Amino acid sequence: MKHLALIVAFLVACDSPKDKPDPPQTSDTLRQDVAVTPDDTAPTEERLLKGYMAEFGAGDALIATIATTAGDVECELYWRKTPRAVAAFVGLAVGKRVWKDPESDEDVKRPYFDGTAFFRVVSNFVIQGGDPTDSGRGGPGFTFDDEILPELRFDRPGVLALANNGPDTNSGQFFITLRAAPHLDDRHTIFGSCTPADVIRTISQTPVNASGVPDSPERIKKITFLRR
Repeated sequence: MKHLALIVAFLVACDSPKDKPDPPQTSDTLRQDVAVTPDDTAPTEERLLKGYMAEFGAGDALIATIATTAGDVECELYWRKTPRAVAAFVGLAVGKRVWKDPESDEDVKRPYFDGTAFFRVVSNFVIQGGDPTDSGRGGPGFTFDDEILPELRFDRPGVLALANNGPDTNSGQFFITLRAAPHLDDRHTIFGSCTPADVIRTISQTPVNASGVPDSPERIKKITFLRR
């Protein structure tokens, strides 16, 4: 029995976590914001989101108010269905998600969307924002995976979704539709629904130059959140 106990003790020691190589990093870059302990197995985006939402009051619905130079846009965020997308959007908006400043090339923690332009506007189609360079080529310096669900479709105006460069390349850029756009189904993560239509339409009608770029784009002043 004494020999058996020694063998068991040896095997337990060899199998301890400190002797194993670190697990490979996942493509969910939101993990860098959370200190993960060995027994913490909840999805990172859900942990982040719970922390953010605790500061927005009570209620099941999470509402984002996007204050713009053309008026306020109110969006209900699908936090239960697309927690990764909502966590990234909220974290960037309130300045709790680290992102890379394109001018200084340094990691910063400040509200990401404040002052940014709706750099792409297409009347009766979409308005697009979320780029600190206002060029359509910038972002926060990280990407994360899609959350495409069969029950979320581009079947009406006001759909809030993430722009991307292909599968699993979501970042900080987002767009809001002005009409149904079924050709976008299964290509973009839908994470909310926005009103009123008249403010979104006003932004989409911003005059553009010969290259299709707004000379004086409407801008995001601030994004705030509440639960109700």
